[in-house]
Amino acid sequence: MLFRSDRWKAFEQVAIVHGEKVREAARSLQDDVEDASRALQGFDQFGREEFDSFARPMVGKKPIRMLRWISQEGTGDNLSFPVRQVFPLAGHETELGQDLGRNPLFRAALLHTREIKHPAATDILPEDSTEHVAGAVLFCPVLVRGTETVRGFLAGTLDIKAVLNQAIAHFDPADSDLSVSIMDLCGDQGIKALASYPENATPNLPEKLDLFRS
Repeated sequence: MLFRSDRWKAFEQVAIVHGEKVREAARSLQDDVEDASRALQGFDQFGREEFDSFARPMVGKKPIRMLRWISQEGTGDNLSFPVRQVFPLAGHETELGQDLGRNPLFRAALLHTREIKHPAATDILPEDSTEHVAGAVLFCPVLVRGTETVRGFLAGTLDIKAVLNQAIAHFDPADSDLSVSIMDLCGDQGIKALASYPENATPNLPEKLDLFRS
């Protein structure tokens, strides 16, 4: 029989393990997008077939809902970021040709990525966003081969629920009273639960966290 202090220590250790698994899943996504961006640097030009060959292994197996190739066109105030390739194409046909620079959230991340020449992600997407998924978009620059000039970007839409599912793949809630949740603590609308396992296990968790922080 566990005393209260022992039970807390056991809970803390399990929580740390699952928290690290969530972080590992997110890092794995960034590593995959970066690897793909470096591979694309080897192509002076590429079409749908070449893009699909890079995107297919990433979408579906990883918590990436959609992968887009975004070109960088124009200069100064006329700089635009149109979507030139998307995977999977089925269901996302309207993405082609869209200028992501028209979305202030995306434009800020794209300009930041362009400046630092390293991956950058948006904040957590609002529920009414065009992505239709709780998560963020990770932008990774693709450079002109042999230079530091940015030619375009890979954009991976991160599905937070899929990140959680991957992180707790071997977690059996029947063997524990622990539930796992990913929370957005910095959103404009206050604390929000992005994903939970088991689903709806802690419906009042945002209120509890808000009370705890106060």
